[in-house]
Amino acid sequence: MNIQKVWLSILLTTLSACSTAQTVDNLDYNIAEIKSGLVSFFRGKIAQQVGESRLLMSEPFRPRLMGDRMEPVRAEDEVRTYATVLIVGNEKPYTLEVTVYAQKRVKQTGEWVTESEHHRLAKELSQSISEYLRRNRNKNLIDHFRAF
Repeated sequence: MNIQKVWLSILLTTLSACSTAQTVDNLDYNIAEIKSGLVSFFRGKIAQQVGESRLLMSEPFRPRLMGDRMEPVRAEDEVRTYATVLIVGNEKPYTLEVTVYAQKRVKQTGEWVTESEHHRLAKELSQSISEYLRRNRNKNLIDHFRAF
């Protein structure tokens, strides 16, 4: 299990070093709100989030979006996609870097191999995430409380 995590982190580091991620800028939320919003957006289907890491990876989904709904992969699908979302910045406002990778199934082995980035889907997904976070902002009652 630990070897898989090491391999996955090396793979994501290599892929993100040469990626052109879509960004969602000026997020005036705290880290917990962003992570909670992302988990809700992906409907709890986060494949990996190591400890307090700011990198989240979605479960695989079919390469099309319907609003903010992602279709699950079917057994007969030959192509699937997954998203990585990196929270960047040391303080508010934060930036999200959204990257979507396309994978193809190898017929002989049944394994999935990452082929390329899916830029159009990354752009759609980053817009959907931005809208979702804006619509579902958890207002802090103490900050908005007026005593008199």
